[in-house]
Amino acid sequence: MKYKDTVLPILREAQAILLPKWGNISHTHKDQNAANTVTECDVAIENLLKE
Repeated sequence: MKYKDTVLPILREAQAILLPKWGNISHTHKDQNAANTVTECDVAIENLLKE
């Protein structure tokens, strides 16, 4: 298994999610704790990496 065949496609997909949102995010909270603020990008990348 080569790095370019496994990791680079994941990074390119993450880039496609993140670049359009650069500097323009919306956020939410995972729970009542203010320290658990997440962005839509956070959630999208977490879901991508779960796959």
